[in-house]
Amino acid sequence: MTASRLIIVPADPDFVPEPATLGALRAALAAYAAPAAIHVAIHSHPVFIDPGGVGEIVCPLCRELIPDAWWRSALSRAAAGHHHHLLIRTPCCNAHSTLNDLIYEYPARFARFVAEVANPTRPPSDEETLQLQELLGCPIRYVRVRR
Repeated sequence: MTASRLIIVPADPDFVPEPATLGALRAALAAYAAPAAIHVAIHSHPVFIDPGGVGEIVCPLCRELIPDAWWRSALSRAAAGHHHHLLIRTPCCNAHSTLNDLIYEYPARFARFVAEVANPTRPPSDEETLQLQELLGCPIRYVRVRR
C-alpha cells in the first residue's frame, strides 16, 4: 500500500501564521483526514519540502530546463545557510529568481511553516483552498508526497 501525504506551505517560505490560527487550521484539515494524521511544524529557518523527487526543473522566466547538477549545487549552497538565502541567478538567462520560484515537475517548496496531512481522503477543492488561505492569512501551495 502506498502512503501519501498532502503538505500545505505558505507561498512565502519565511511566513509563519499566528499561533491562534493553528487550532482552526487543524479543525479545517480534519475534513481530509483523522486528527491524528495531521501534523503542524514551525522551523527556525526554511526547510526543503521534497515530494520524493522533483523531476525536471524549469526557469520561471525563460522556461529553459535547469541542469540537475546546477540545481543540486545551488541547493547545497542554500542548505549551508539554512535556506535563509534562496536567491539565485538562473544559469539559462542569468536572471534573478529564487529556488522556491523554480518550476518543479513534481512541486517542491521551501517553508518555515508546514501543515501535513497523512493519507488524505481527498484533495482540497478550490473553494477550500481559498478558505485555508484566508484562515492562514497568506497564499498557500501544496506538495503531494507518495511513497
